[in-house]
Amino acid sequence: MKKIAISVVVFLCLSGNAFSETLQFGIVASGDVVVANVEVQSRQTYGILAGGGGISFANGDYTIGEAMVALRSDRLLPGLRYGLGFKGYYGSVDEEGGNYDGIFAALGFMVDVDYELTSAFNPVEVPIEAYVGLCYAPSPLVLEDTEQYQEYKGGLRFYLLESAFISVECKYRKFNFKDTDHGEWDRDDTIVTAGLTLRL
Repeated sequence: MKKIAISVVVFLCLSGNAFSETLQFGIVASGDVVVANVEVQSRQTYGILAGGGGISFANGDYTIGEAMVALRSDRLLPGLRYGLGFKGYYGSVDEEGGNYDGIFAALGFMVDVDYELTSAFNPVEVPIEAYVGLCYAPSPLVLEDTEQYQEYKGGLRFYLLESAFISVECKYRKFNFKDTDHGEWDRDDTIVTAGLTLRL
């Protein structure tokens, strides 16, 4: 866990020097999950360059550090933003019965799409953004005990302030492991979280 935290902090410090346009920090949680993340963005001639990282803690079931880099664009349609990138993970995941755990290490392909709802779909004055995303790490891009990883998410962001939003998200994660002691095993998690993100 200490190595994960140090790696994320170093990454973000380096990112802070490279990107100077937008910094956002958020914390989301549910009954047994807490996620903290930071993202920095810079608008370039070729699109929006984003980098960031975070830590997920699920009540002793898993502790995972994440780092990502992505290129996004908002030029296709008004209100629509889409991006492609890579996301790296490292951490520890317990088997669902809690009898043993596995080292989770993966580099995944990431796709995300955000859309600001128009007045036809949003009857209130508060701007609302809908988003979906996925990340997939196939077997050639995983290490340690990991065999494969999939992540799917969707949610809404409510921009109550110009520089802050409340988010509600549903995320599904599937971990596949294979180790010499326990053979093949997996873990499925579906979590619903809510939280606050500040943008500077």
